[in-house]
Amino acid sequence: MGRSRSGARRRSARGRRPLATPGRLEAGREGVVGRRGRQSPQREAEGAGGLAPHPANFAIRPLPPWPPGAADAPPVVWPEHGKPVAELIATMKATRERSRSSVEKLATLDPQRLVFKHARLGDLDLGQWWLLQAQHDRIHLGQLRDIKRARGFPPA
Repeated sequence: MGRSRSGARRRSARGRRPLATPGRLEAGREGVVGRRGRQSPQREAEGAGGLAPHPANFAIRPLPPWPPGAADAPPVVWPEHGKPVAELIATMKATRERSRSSVEKLATLDPQRLVFKHARLGDLDLGQWWLLQAQHDRIHLGQLRDIKRARGFPPA
């Protein structure tokens, strides 16, 4: 079952947001924010044409510091309430495949030349987006582990 917005805003014991379902997400790692969101980096790169390959000395730039204060994700990425679990799993699998395909295509390009705006961090190049996504995935993995360790969670 999905969570309501107010329910999804509750925090776990460690202060992290509970795991959000992908009910509103279209292609997370590709950069599509949601159905009404911006175009994916892959589509923008394809439209730009003539992008340069990776430079020999490529290194991912560090992320800029986070602005102070708490922030919620934009409403466009909040899950819809009441999605069937089977539909959510199918959406996650399809998103994973699209993401893998996009990463393979974009991996041949210089990610520093593809820049997209983040709501709180400002302009990030594609390499920084990959770094941000890895951090984001670690947060959700921690949330899943917290949920599985919670009292009353059924054993596997």
